[in-house]
Amino acid sequence: MLPENVTIWQPERPALTLSKKTGAVHSRSSGG
Repeated sequence: MLPENVTIWQPERPALTLSKKTGAVHSRSSGG
């Protein structure tokens, strides 16, 4: 399981995976 913090190091893969699970990562990825 990948934590929400994982988006900080690799916002490329988790962004696509987390975005489906949480959906909130998309908001951060766009602003990053």
